[in-house]
Amino acid sequence: PAAPPIARRQVAGLDWRSILEAHGASAVGVLVVDAEAMDCDLVASFPFDVAVPDVIVFEQGHCAWAQPREHAALDEYLTDVLGYALAPGFLGHVEYDACYVLRRRDRDRVNNSALHGPANAAPQ
Repeated sequence: PAAPPIARRQVAGLDWRSILEAHGASAVGVLVVDAEAMDCDLVASFPFDVAVPDVIVFEQGHCAWAQPREHAALDEYLTDVLGYALAPGFLGHVEYDACYVLRRRDRDRVNNSALHGPANAAPQ
């Protein structure tokens, strides 16, 4: 028997903001992204002005090699603007996975001021 043909279907997509609004979410404890080479783009597009995750885990290996400037900009945005730190001793694959933890002392700064103005916009 022949395998059934592959059917193409167009489906509606949602962005982060729509998902958070649909669920009335104003906080995110842990954000885990695994989207086959789109992880960095998805993390960069997260609406940090709506919710600031305590922990962000994503596969950064693809963009680190394929898009090194974008990867560096995302790392700088997460650490310098938003106040995250790379988690020491994270058990993911060291070359591919990244885990950022929000430094507690920076939470108020992120919520109150770091997200305003074009100079602090997430890298795209």
